[in-house]
Amino acid sequence: MLPYFNGSSLLVHFTTVAQNIGQRFRALNVKIKEVVTRKNVVRWRDRCQGDLYTVPFDGNNTFACDMETLMSTYWLLCDAVHHANVFYSHQLLAVISFLLVNITCNLYYSYLEIGGNILDLCNLLLWSSAQILYLVWMITSSTSVSEAADEIKPLIFELINIEDDLSHKQELKMFVLRLETYRPRFTAFDIFEVNNQTLTTMAGLVMTYLVILIQFRQDKSD
Repeated sequence: MLPYFNGSSLLVHFTTVAQNIGQRFRALNVKIKEVVTRKNVVRWRDRCQGDLYTVPFDGNNTFACDMETLMSTYWLLCDAVHHANVFYSHQLLAVISFLLVNITCNLYYSYLEIGGNILDLCNLLLWSSAQILYLVWMITSSTSVSEAADEIKPLIFELINIEDDLSHKQELKMFVLRLETYRPRFTAFDIFEVNNQTLTTMAGLVMTYLVILIQFRQDKSD
């Protein structure tokens, strides 16, 4: 029972951390959207007044302070992802590797139990389903963080397009360049990223190994 308790504890702990970080990224994106909306409203007001560039955006200093705060918050969240990844990466690698082997074995033995003991078959299928759900929940929680973090980039490009102040525009461009060099991601010990593509890859591996095991048994029986 202890391994299952440890696995459940890791799942709850990791998904809670990942979901909290993802929520904060999404809250940050909402704040940036509000800045974009305010900026567009002021540009429209200036055009209606026929006095473009002479009326500041609620004070350019306010806009600069808002963006500096939001960008600082983004990098703090990136640091949080980095520290969480350092803590969880080796555990993610161990859990994903274990589940890959275990799911394959359970499905293989389920195949062998077809036409046999129905209780054993149901038990194996139940464990396989539980492990698959475990894997899906963990990986989707990780993916939600990277997706929420990636949403900021088009928002910054929109700000660059509507920004009139050259110094602010240059600062936003530098921020985008830094986004290219570091993208917050959870990884399995830096071997591969833990995202939805991992699920597709694992499904392909399970099916491949399952076919090989079944074919090997059939050849052996012949």
